[in-house]
Amino acid sequence: MVKMLNDYHFSPIELNPSTSAEIFDSFIEGLDPEKLYFTRAELDQLAPFREGLQKELDGGNCEFLTQLTRQYQRCLQRADSLVILLSAKPFDFSKAETLPMFPGEEKDYCKDQAMLAEKWRKWLKFRVLQQLFDTGEKEEVSTEEMMKTEPAAREKVKNWVQKSIHKDLKPTIGLQELVGNTWLNAIANRFDPHTSYFSPTEKEKFESGVSREELSFGLNLLENRNGEIEVVRLIPGGPAWNSNEINQGDILLECKTRDGKIHDVSAMDLEEVETLLEDISLQEASFTLKKKDGKHQIVLLTKSKVEAVENLVKSWVLQGEKKIGYISLPSFYTEWEKEGEFGCANDIAKEISHLKKEGIDGLILDLRNNGGGSVNEAIELAGIFIDRGPMIIESSRYEKPFVHQDPNLGMSYSGPLLVMVNGLSASAAEFTTVALQDYHRALIVGCPTFGKGTSQIVLPLGLDLDDLEGTAENLNGEKGFLKFTVGKFNRITGVSHQNQGVTPDISLPEIFMGFDYRESSLPYALPGEFLQKKTWYTPMPEFPAEALRQKSLDRVDNSDKFVQVALLNEGFKSFEQKWEKNVPLQIEPFRARDKDSRALFKIMEDMVAEQNLDFEVKNTEFEQTLLKMDTFRNQINDKLKEKLRKDIYLNESFHIISDLIQLK
Repeated sequence: MVKMLNDYHFSPIELNPSTSAEIFDSFIEGLDPEKLYFTRAELDQLAPFREGLQKELDGGNCEFLTQLTRQYQRCLQRADSLVILLSAKPFDFSKAETLPMFPGEEKDYCKDQAMLAEKWRKWLKFRVLQQLFDTGEKEEVSTEEMMKTEPAAREKVKNWVQKSIHKDLKPTIGLQELVGNTWLNAIANRFDPHTSYFSPTEKEKFESGVSREELSFGLNLLENRNGEIEVVRLIPGGPAWNSNEINQGDILLECKTRDGKIHDVSAMDLEEVETLLEDISLQEASFTLKKKDGKHQIVLLTKSKVEAVENLVKSWVLQGEKKIGYISLPSFYTEWEKEGEFGCANDIAKEISHLKKEGIDGLILDLRNNGGGSVNEAIELAGIFIDRGPMIIESSRYEKPFVHQDPNLGMSYSGPLLVMVNGLSASAAEFTTVALQDYHRALIVGCPTFGKGTSQIVLPLGLDLDDLEGTAENLNGEKGFLKFTVGKFNRITGVSHQNQGVTPDISLPEIFMGFDYRESSLPYALPGEFLQKKTWYTPMPEFPAEALRQKSLDRVDNSDKFVQVALLNEGFKSFEQKWEKNVPLQIEPFRARDKDSRALFKIMEDMVAEQNLDFEVKNTEFEQTLLKMDTFRNQINDKLKEKLRKDIYLNESFHIISDLIQLK
């Protein structure tokens, strides 16, 4: 892996004592993110390796990994024993003491086992307090009534924490594999945040996240309040749906694989269960479920291709003073084996065709929360709205900067266009956004984007690109896969959006403003640089942005919903200053903190409550025909429409594009 990264990564690093220490620290943090397992004394015993890992990597030595795995196993076993011991009797909630909200952010690990045990005591006490106040009751419960439930709350916390520890101690893939994968990712992540190691299953999961279809048993699961793995949805046409034996609300108890191995699902958490079911080697399994009447039922399922509904393009007509088309694109999905044939750009072109038949006056393309996907799809999508010309510049390590051109002449849609973005619009979503913004083809509305202006490829681990014939045995990916950064993107103006994101033409108030979660906050993020590259393109006339901005600002300032966004941001800031540093571990001070927390959630509930929109959300005539033939499609459609009716950002975007049409 190190050889591949040094040979092909866009910005290779030198393995020296400094980078060795950074990899070591990242590795330990990956195994113990909350500093609840290792002590400083135990890590000091591994100190000789901290700055000398390059020798192990260069020589193929695994002594460090072997020692660390044994030590980690002992730490997990000790933590399990501490949880049992400390949960054996009630905690003293009259004692005035506090705990940092995020234990992992402390500067160092506990000095010795005594300090570690004390940290565990406080952490478990905090979890029990959380459980005591998580009653679901709207009215406050008295301390006396609350303490009656303390034994049950303490037992529940003990079981939950033990399950979490056992997930690491006895993972489905094995402890050695877990530690090894964490080690490989610590090395990969030191090159940049988007470089990582994939096991074959993780690679399959990554690709299914940006695909139309995925190989699945057709079950959507969640971990309910009782810690059970519950079936919450059956994917239409999937194996579980077609069995006619599994229902929403069934509890998954056991999974038996073809080789006879039995997995006790009741002892696993949701992540473990999903990892097990997503394993590409698992094609068939027998499931034991508890039905609502308490009876157990065994169902045999075989995986098949199912449609990834959450990824697909959706469109509606927003009928108000103007008739505006609306298209939501959650990801830039494609069929990875045959890109371009069944991707999102093709699907959007079809939806535009349906919307044009409705006689729309303008179009909103929603790229919020779109983390990217296929770059080719981003090029194709931008080309739908641009006549001809360069799109974006890509630079790589070994080749001269390359200009991506619009692959098709002409436009599928030439009318008024608005693109919605936010802080989670990244990668391919930003690619499309900057192209449309540079051409003045679309008005960009929302919040600054994530800032990922790099491109990655996924290759089998150990592949030698200079000697493909000599490494044919590695092409199947048995050793795993490496996703790594091979290029950077710059706008056709030469400006980089890497690390700084795309600034909207019209900004709207951002929820959680001040929280640092974008590319610039990630460790070892690559810098963005201006690229001197001549490109010729013909932008359209500029938008009357200032006039539109002022109209929007007037509406936002007088909007109760956006006032709540400001209140929420101020509330989060105050809450953090008041409570996050030192969480009280006494009943009454914790009650005050809980009251402040509930007040924030009340603002959030009011903000997303049903509102009086200035438009009606309608389906296209084409979609209405499909809805008549598909009950489940109707259910999904109703949920999505309900979500749109609560979307204050969509409501304001509707007004902005209506203003644009009026001004033009």
